[in-house]
Amino acid sequence: MKRHPLSHKDKKGFEQEPLPVLLFLGGAVFLLMIIGSGIIAVASNVQGIDIKEALPAFGKDSTPQLRQFMRCLLLFNHLLTFLVPALLTGIIFYRRKWTKELGLCPLPRPAPLVWGTLMIVASFPLAQAAFQANRQLVEKVAWLGSLVPAESATEHLLQGLLVMHTPFEMIFSLIVMALMPAVGEEMVFRGIVQNQLQKL
Repeated sequence: MKRHPLSHKDKKGFEQEPLPVLLFLGGAVFLLMIIGSGIIAVASNVQGIDIKEALPAFGKDSTPQLRQFMRCLLLFNHLLTFLVPALLTGIIFYRRKWTKELGLCPLPRPAPLVWGTLMIVASFPLAQAAFQANRQLVEKVAWLGSLVPAESATEHLLQGLLVMHTPFEMIFSLIVMALMPAVGEEMVFRGIVQNQLQKL
């Protein structure tokens, strides 16, 4: 008897055809990115911020309010680009088994989480040093000169996001710049894309 592509495979999970899963994930990412861009534009207008002018001018000297607003935009972008599409794909195709299929179950032990968090905090100074080294490399190598404007804009953005004068800013920065990207990208690429490509 022919097995239906959405039928149970065994106790470990569900039998899924890779192509529909990957196409749905790609479509969800594309659609939610467009929706997210529209929501970000509306939020910027509500706050009275011209995002096209604010991004090039953003940096370490920006106001705390603008820094938090940029972090919120970045968090929202991560959610709609990675986390939400992965959750939708997992829930629609795997139903009650989605946490296991996306690699969220079983949960990691507390000790690795603590050590991982400490390593992330310790890596911030190293990241700042890497940004400085990268800028010097781009400025000194002639054929990389065309990248200077883009590098400068990215550098100013990261410098502004790495300014943390309060514990709340530090925690929020950890969530926005480390936790959410790591979880979302892991769910998309390792939890879905890698697993589906292995079935091709």
